[in-house]
Amino acid sequence: MIEFLKRVVLSNASREIREDALERLLTEVKGARKVGTYEVSVSCFNEIIASLQAKKKIHAIKAFREETKEGLLESKNAVEAFMAERGYR
Repeated sequence: MIEFLKRVVLSNASREIREDALERLLTEVKGARKVGTYEVSVSCFNEIIASLQAKKKIHAIKAFREETKEGLLESKNAVEAFMAERGYR
């Protein structure tokens, strides 16, 4: 996806299409992070990391739920999967 967007940005496409591709490229590169299979904003991702480092798993789940609007079980499973991937206990 990123390579495709780079090609569009550098192509001779209309300015509107190139600007849209550039915005999507920036979002893809900087704007979101993955927690399990979900994409969350950078601020939410950072809050989840900080909560887990402080051993506040419930706070991490709450932050995830607020961002994604998922249920409690889905949020708990996503955060626990993230913890397992990253080596948190």
